[in-house]
This record gives sequence, structure tokens and C-alpha cells, in this order.
Amino acid sequence: MKVTLIIPTYNEIGIEDKIIKLTDELRSFDYEIIIVEGFDSPIPPVEEIKTPFKGLKGIYHIKYPKGRGIQLAKGVNLAEGELLIFLHADTAFTRNQLEDIFENWEDFDYGAFRLKIDGGGLLYRLIEFFVYLRSRIFKLPYGDQTIFIKSDKLKKIGSIKPLPLFEDVELMIRCKKEDLRFYLSKYHSITSNRRWQKNGVLKTSVKNLSLLILYLAGVKVEKLYRLYYNNR
Repeated sequence: MKVTLIIPTYNEIGIEDKIIKLTDELRSFDYEIIIVEGFDSPIPPVEEIKTPFKGLKGIYHIKYPKGRGIQLAKGVNLAEGELLIFLHADTAFTRNQLEDIFENWEDFDYGAFRLKIDGGGLLYRLIEFFVYLRSRIFKLPYGDQTIFIKSDKLKKIGSIKPLPLFEDVELMIRCKKEDLRFYLSKYHSITSNRRWQKNGVLKTSVKNLSLLILYLAGVKVEKLYRLYYNNR
């Protein structure tokens, strides 16, 4: 069974080291990794095919206009795997996580992992706890929890929407509406604390929650995108 990991990036430093670690973790699996590198201007030109990355087997690279949902949607269009994994560039992924997915293959259509923020402190642990409750009760994980979905199920419900923000929330809500089976893994998705460190833990958490409430209330994603990035 082939797995496709799709990694959207934008001015990401150290992506080659991350890919090398990933290939080591996944060496016994049938996989491909598609790196979708976002850019601002119309130069370089939009690429329509995936090209080999740094000569590494099974690793591909494509340049596309930035926007996580836009980049993920393009990666999905090029993916060959029966399982799609949407991995943030600042989030680790291990063979234990993939083995857990396969061990529970018959019991889910889509899923995610529990969040683990790479850093010490009570506030991080509180965030992780509330994220766990949100994921368990409302089946609403975010992208930094490494969302995964069977490719035939994603195709059936209409793929990822090319949104500049909240593409993960939109997808999770649509999966629920389509009565797809959700699986929350016992394993953690360990993500960098850099965005919390940059803007402050409380400020970042309150801002994310406020934007989510506005999104669920029907505010246009384009407006929320401007609010999110203009105030970072």
C-alpha cells in the first residue's frame, strides 16, 4: 500500500534535513513525499508536474502559489498513494505513527494525531489538553496534528479546497457531514513551538480561537487571512 506525504512549505529553512530524517523513518514502507513550495510572485512559473528533489528516491518537489490549502490541493492532484498524509514542515513524523494508521486501517476513513508542542511549560500542556478535547469531542483536529485520509474517501467528498486559511477545518467539517469515520491516534504529532514563541502563547491561542469562531460564524476566509497575517 502506497503512502503519499504532502508537505507545504514557504521560505522553510532546513527542509532537506527534515526530508532525510523522514526517509529514514519510512524506509521500509512504500511511499512518496511531495514538497509543495509556495512563492509570492508569478516568477518562477507555476509547475504542473512533480520533479525529483535533491536526487532522493521517491521525493518530489513542485513550486506553486503560496497558501497552505492551495499548496495541499495541488499536492493531492499529483499524489499516487492510497493514503494521504498532510504534514506541516515544522512537525515531525515517525514510523510508529504510520504503523498505527495501518494497524487501524479498517476502522477509519480519516484521522489525526494528538498534539504535542515541542517545549516545556504549563501553558503548552494546557493547550495540548484542550486540543485533545476538541479533537475527541468535536472531531476537529487542526493541520499541526498531521491529518491523514484515505485517497478514495477524499476524492469522493471533493478533495481539499484551495483556501488560504482554515483548509484543515473546512475539510474536517466536510468529513463529518459526509459521515466519514474518524480516528484519533494514541500517538502524538510533535510540532515546533516557534509560532507560540514568536507572538506569545496566550496571544497566539486567543487569536487562533477568535479566528476560528469568526470562520464558523461565516466570515470570509480571505478577510480572516488578512487578519491573521497582517497581525503576526
